[in-house]
Amino acid sequence: MSGVETVLCVVGDSRFEVHRSRFSRNFVRPLAVFDQAHLLLNGSIISNNSVEGSGGGMLIGGLANVTVTGGSRLQGNNATGVGGGLMAVGNASLRIDGNSSVRGNSASGAGGGLSVYNNVRITLAGGSKVQNDTARTWAGGGMAVWDNVSAELTDGSSVRGNMAAGSGGGLYAVDRTEVVCTGCIIAHNTVAVLEACAFLDDDGASDYVDEEEYEQLVDEHPECLEMRSSDGGGLCVVGNARVALAGGSCVHGNIALTGSGGGLYLSGLAAVAMTDRTTVSGNTAGFVGGGLRATGNSTVTISGGSSVQGNTAGSGGGLDVVNQGNVTITGGSSVHGNTAVHSGGGGECSQWRLRDTYCWQKSARQQGTRRFRWRDVCHIECTCHYQQPEHCVKQHMFWRSWWWHSC
Repeated sequence: MSGVETVLCVVGDSRFEVHRSRFSRNFVRPLAVFDQAHLLLNGSIISNNSVEGSGGGMLIGGLANVTVTGGSRLQGNNATGVGGGLMAVGNASLRIDGNSSVRGNSASGAGGGLSVYNNVRITLAGGSKVQNDTARTWAGGGMAVWDNVSAELTDGSSVRGNMAAGSGGGLYAVDRTEVVCTGCIIAHNTVAVLEACAFLDDDGASDYVDEEEYEQLVDEHPECLEMRSSDGGGLCVVGNARVALAGGSCVHGNIALTGSGGGLYLSGLAAVAMTDRTTVSGNTAGFVGGGLRATGNSTVTISGGSSVQGNTAGSGGGLDVVNQGNVTITGGSSVHGNTAVHSGGGGECSQWRLRDTYCWQKSARQQGTRRFRWRDVCHIECTCHYQQPEHCVKQHMFWRSWWWHSC
C-alpha cells in the first residue's frame, strides 16, 4: 500500500455500509467519506492505524453523513496532526451511538479521540464512549470542537479517562461552538502541561505524571515550566463557545494537575449553564478553581438543584471567578464541601450570588486584591470601606490569611 493515503474512500452522492468488518494496522488512513456520501459503520473495528496527517482512523468532510453504531470501535489509532481517532470538517454530520466507542487513540495536535470543526454536527448517544484518548501536545484529550460546531452528548454517553497536554482533558470547545450535554458523564480526564515534555522523550504513554514524576520532569526539563498553562481537566470552554449541562449530567474526578479549573475552565466570552441536577464533584486543580474557574468575560449559571461539591484546589476549592467573570447561583443549587489548600474553600470570585464562600474584590483603601467571606447571600458589586455594604443581608467578615476584621 505504499503511497496510498486511504484504504477505502466513499465520495459523491452514494451510500455505503460496513458491517462487522475490521480495518487494522495500516500505515494509511482506513476510511475517508466526502461530498454528500453516506456511511454506516455497524459492529466494526478501526484499530491501530497510523497516519502522517489528521484523522488517524477516519476522515469526514464535505457534507458527508456518517453513523457509527452497533458497538463499533475506533481504537488505538494515531495521527501526527489532529483527530487521532477521527477528524470531521466542512459541514459534515457524525453520529456515534449503540454503545460504540472512540478509545485509546492519540494525536500530536488537538482531539486525541475526535477533532471536529467548521460547521459540523456531532451526536454522541446510546451509552457511547470517548475514552482513554490523548492529545499529546495540545488540547482536547477526548474531543476538540471548534468553529461553529454543534455537539450533543446524551443518553448516558461519556467522555472519560482522556488526557491533554494543553487544555481540556476531556473536551475542548472554542469559536462559536455549542455543546449540549444531557445525562452525560465527563469524568477522570486530566490536563498536565509537563506531559507535553514527557511525550517528547517516551513512547507516548497516556498516564498523567504523579508528584515524583513531576519533580523529576522539572529537574530534567526546566523549559517545560515556560509552556502554556494546562487548564480545564474535564472541559475547557473558550472564545464564545457555549456549553449546557443538564439532565443529571456529571463532571467528576477530573484533574488540572499543573493548572486551573479541575472540572471546567472558561475564558473570553464563554458561557456554561448548569441545570437540572447537574453535579461538578471530586475534581482537583493544582492552582485555582477545583470545581470551576471562570475568567475574562465568561458567564456561569448554576440552577435547578445543581451542585458544586467535594472539589479541591490550591485556592478556590469550589469556584474561582476573576476579572470580568460572572456567576449566578439560583433554584436550590449549592456550593459546598469543597477544600482549598491555601484559601477560599468554597470559592474565590469577583461578581456572583452565593452563600458562605470567599470572594475577590478590590479594597478602596488598598488596591490589592481582598478576599471576603459572606455569611449570607450577597451580590458582590461593592468595595470594602470597613463598613457594612448595603447589598449584604447579614453581618459578614473581611478575611485575611492572618487576621479577621469586621467590615
